[in-house]
Amino acid sequence: MEIIYELIQKNPKYFAWAFGLVNVLWGMFIYFNKQSHDKKMEKLKYSLRLKLEENLPLMKKLSELEELAGEAKEIVTSHKAKQLKREEFSSIYKKLDQLAGHFSKHPRLMQSIRDLNQYGAIMVQNDPHDPCRDDVLNFYKTLIIESENIKRNITA
Repeated sequence: MEIIYELIQKNPKYFAWAFGLVNVLWGMFIYFNKQSHDKKMEKLKYSLRLKLEENLPLMKKLSELEELAGEAKEIVTSHKAKQLKREEFSSIYKKLDQLAGHFSKHPRLMQSIRDLNQYGAIMVQNDPHDPCRDDVLNFYKTLIIESENIKRNITA
């Protein structure tokens, strides 16, 4: 440590300039690093905004699908009169059929929508104690699982 102190004492102007130059270079590095960081942050924000705008409609449709599927399951597994079940299920049947077409890029989800819809239609036509009740519940669970898988893939 004494060697360094003696060296600086012999040439104080030289080391003052060296210290100043190092600080200027350090300041320039910080400035340009901040500029680069800001540009990267803007690109990231832009790409995330684009991703959100692309995936928001899909997320809304998935939420709508889950709500409709829940309503359909409750209607067809309820112990209401057949005529009342038919009336309530008919509008949901059409909406679920349309949503199945919207999810053609996701064949497993689309198939679970169609299966739920088909077995739901069978349930509102037949005896409420039909063995299709378990199938409807299984297809509903499959639909929810597939919907959650798609949501996870979107957010990943």
